[in-house]
Amino acid sequence: MEIRALRDAGPPVEALVAAADGASLVVVGSRGLTGLAGHLVGSVATAVCEHAATPVVLVRAGDSARDEARPVVVGVDLAHASDALFETAFETAAARSVPLRVMHAWTLPALRGYAPGVPLPGDAAERETAKLTALGRALQPWQHKFPQVDAEERLVYGHPGHQLVKASTAAGLVLVGRPLRAGPHLGATTHTLIRHAACPVVVVPHT
Repeated sequence: MEIRALRDAGPPVEALVAAADGASLVVVGSRGLTGLAGHLVGSVATAVCEHAATPVVLVRAGDSARDEARPVVVGVDLAHASDALFETAFETAAARSVPLRVMHAWTLPALRGYAPGVPLPGDAAERETAKLTALGRALQPWQHKFPQVDAEERLVYGHPGHQLVKASTAAGLVLVGRPLRAGPHLGATTHTLIRHAACPVVVVPHT
């Protein structure tokens, strides 16, 4: 392995985003908590996640190497399932020889706008069954491609960001996607995760 140390006098975000061009991975470290209580990353790490066209790993100071023995967790949006996110998650779990927890969080839609007597769009049990079926269908081809990975489906009720932060307390790594169609913006789920996760986080850009 060749290791090179480079110095760039330009703005850190521009330098890191430029370095990410053509790279397979960008790793951004953190010295710990920022000035905002509980936040684990600052403006540079957030901006790199927003603009880099390659996966970005956020690692806090003090994260222990022994956490690599813990499961890998990936948060999945069933409405926009991403091959890039699945592939990165399975490859990472395979390389670490650890289980993969594939999570999808959901909530019931607000009842506002439904008049009395108008049927609701499916009850909770029906929606849960449909989402679990969709999650298994999305996961199936990757289980065939990576038979050595112990992949488990986890359907949880609640806000995706909060559920992933909760899962991060027992994980060695958490992965989440960033749709490129949204432009240089992170969604609420990713914002919550990268600020409050208890383990390293990977943000994977995808189409």
